[in-house]
Amino acid sequence: MADLMGLLIETLANSIVFACKLIKDVFLLGVRAAVFVTLAWLRLLKAIICFPVNVCLGIIHWTIALASLPFRVLNAFQKKKVLEFHLHEMEIELQNLIWEKKEVYRKLQVAIKDRRFVETILTEIEEEHDKAIAKIELLKNEV
Repeated sequence: MADLMGLLIETLANSIVFACKLIKDVFLLGVRAAVFVTLAWLRLLKAIICFPVNVCLGIIHWTIALASLPFRVLNAFQKKKVLEFHLHEMEIELQNLIWEKKEVYRKLQVAIKDRRFVETILTEIEEEHDKAIAKIELLKNEV
């Protein structure tokens, strides 16, 4: 009988442990389900709030972009005019530099011709000077 009593107590203890584990598992399943449902609802709520906000932000962005388009176009035209003006000034400056280069080259050619002419005159003067010295030497020797 003692064996039967021990077996009965052991079976009763196992039943209580099994029941407690079952209650714990059911409780955890309920908690997990509640957390899952809560997170799903939060995500849905976030999506419900964010979608209109994103749409409004997109509308605001496009409205500002379209409203500022004429100003940006006018600014681009103004910059184009300024750049064309600077280009025209640079072309004029280039033409002036080309003309000045031609003028300087012409003056250089004149200076080279003048130098050759002066060298020729200098050579003639040196020859005359040598002849004069030779004559002076000859006159000295005769005296």
